[in-house]
Amino acid sequence: MKQSKIYKIWSHLTSVLLTLVMLFPIYVMILGSFRPGREIFSFKLLPWAGGLTLEGYRTLFSEQNFFRSYINTFISSVDRKSVV
Repeated sequence: MKQSKIYKIWSHLTSVLLTLVMLFPIYVMILGSFRPGREIFSFKLLPWAGGLTLEGYRTLFSEQNFFRSYINTFISSVDRKSVV
């Protein structure tokens, strides 16, 4: 019984650790999307350590033709799949 309890604790701890390791790059990517300009390359892991802005998203949706690029990519991928 005691060995089973130790196994459960160890397996839960391992699962939590692996989950954190796998989610870390996603966290860094999302946090970096709110960083202004060249600050994206600074390795500040806390959201309040530096300025967070929506400027990148404003630029993406207002100045860039994001939706047209997205539709072109979709059409191209569908076209490639129909050939195969």
